[in-house]
Amino acid sequence: MSVPSSDVSVLIHRVWRWAPFVVLMVVLGAAAGWASTLHAKPTYTTRAALTVVSENRSPDQDAILSQGYADFFNDGVYQSRLRKTAGVADNVTFEAHTALASPILYVTATSDSQAAVTSAARAMASALQAQVNGAINQSHQEQINAALDAFERLHQREPHVPDQALLDLNSEISAIASDSTNKLQTVQLDSSISTSTMNKHKRLELGVAAGIFLGVLGALVLGGLSRRMQSSTDVERALGAPPLAVLPRRADSAEAALLWTTITRLEPPVGSVLAVAHAHGRERTHEVARQLVSVASRSGTAVLIDWSTTRPGEIPGLSDYVRDIRLGVSDVVREIRPNLYEVSYGTVEGDAYSVMSSSRAKELLGLLRGAFQAVVIDVPSLLDTSEGPIACTLADATLVAIDQRRSRSTEVAEAVGDLQALNIRIAGSALLLKRPRRRPSTGTLFAARKRDLAMNQDPIRGRV
Repeated sequence: MSVPSSDVSVLIHRVWRWAPFVVLMVVLGAAAGWASTLHAKPTYTTRAALTVVSENRSPDQDAILSQGYADFFNDGVYQSRLRKTAGVADNVTFEAHTALASPILYVTATSDSQAAVTSAARAMASALQAQVNGAINQSHQEQINAALDAFERLHQREPHVPDQALLDLNSEISAIASDSTNKLQTVQLDSSISTSTMNKHKRLELGVAAGIFLGVLGALVLGGLSRRMQSSTDVERALGAPPLAVLPRRADSAEAALLWTTITRLEPPVGSVLAVAHAHGRERTHEVARQLVSVASRSGTAVLIDWSTTRPGEIPGLSDYVRDIRLGVSDVVREIRPNLYEVSYGTVEGDAYSVMSSSRAKELLGLLRGAFQAVVIDVPSLLDTSEGPIACTLADATLVAIDQRRSRSTEVAEAVGDLQALNIRIAGSALLLKRPRRRPSTGTLFAARKRDLAMNQDPIRGRV
């Protein structure tokens, strides 16, 4: 499993992380599409045709006027008034359109009720024609009235009107009355009813497509709102620098070896004591310390100081060494395997803060520093305990471990801020993946320690 670093790969990673949500949305979309096929009703359609024919204009010019009538008809406010005039039911939808550059105007009526759609297109087309032509006829009548008024004024001035004036008046009235410019004329008002039903497979495909779209969109939104540090980009945004390494949940990984090499080559040199810190105790970042100390033991002696929990255990450790001055270092150091050792917190109950800040704790760490080539401290959680930052002060540098499953950017940034306030050197960060790589693990330090305990091995003697 790779960790994204670019913006595109971050988006892909978010979708992949929320893959169950995407799958759920696809299933719901498919179910909705399938359910719609169970209740799908056929739709019925009728059509009426009108046209505009003018003596002084070409058909393509009349087509422009027809398109204007279509736009006027499709206006919701006007159509609702026209519906009332025509007395058409509300369950019928209408649309007017023209065909390319043709002046023919089609009025289409669609409904899931065959009875309602039978005469709907005819009624709406007739109502549109009546209103348009009525407005034009009213304009013509006003022009005729104006001509008659002009003739009447002429007759009042000249009682004997010339015959030619009367002939001109009749000619003008006839021209106005016969003018059909801009009027809608009937092409066909009645048509057969056509029936259509959406294909079931198409409905299912649309449901799946909608589910994919909503699922991906939801995954991106949820991923953006999440404060968990899922990628190297998230780490860089929170801490200002990318992680030194991305580690799988597997002991002795190649990535852990590369991380250890990177840490040992930092400038200025880190030293032999490294603390591995994490924000909260609920995180599984303790595996980072175990991987590092396991890698360090390949080239020399290494000891893991397991202070990840300050609850008393069954194995003598730091708390026993601090409270009992009779104990030596060999009494609290246990061998896990050749070159690899461990120091636990201990068996004594008490204030962990006072234990870790005591001079005996510093003395123990000094002795371990001189006896082992690498010392890794798995410190308590920084935000949950007061002793976590104190444990980091005992080390030469601190590595911030980030859990891909649980670490939140705000909490990790706060923990790093606490370390910086104490002037603790931060070597960098490491992102621990959510799931292991496919290559099987070769074992963990926990398993090794359980085997040692089962064999009842004695603490090493003479090592330090």
